[in-house]
Amino acid sequence: MKRIGITDLEREAVQILIEQAAPGRFTTQLVSDMEAANSVKRGDLHYTIGAFHSGIGPALAVAVAVLGSEKCCTISSPDSPAREQQIARWVRDGKVAFGISIENASRAIPLLVHYLDDA
Repeated sequence: MKRIGITDLEREAVQILIEQAAPGRFTTQLVSDMEAANSVKRGDLHYTIGAFHSGIGPALAVAVAVLGSEKCCTISSPDSPAREQQIARWVRDGKVAFGISIENASRAIPLLVHYLDDA
């Protein structure tokens, strides 16, 4: 079972969205940004999802610093909703840290976990 660290805003809501989209397919942990990034780096977590108002900045800052920008991407921002083809490509390309706009989480999370489940 794949493990996801959930950081930043509305962590519990993101956790519920993951469970609703893929019941029993992921283990989730509510953690700090630093703990999530370091756990992914060590292999204790497979992925980290950070939710913030912008989906950029604070949602990914620590992950970029610890994992490198090549492992991180912004799934959605307030003015740019999640795009399925883009998410599929990022997962296929090995991205492991995902920033999302909390305003778009109800669309972004189901798309993301669909592709993470198949990865």
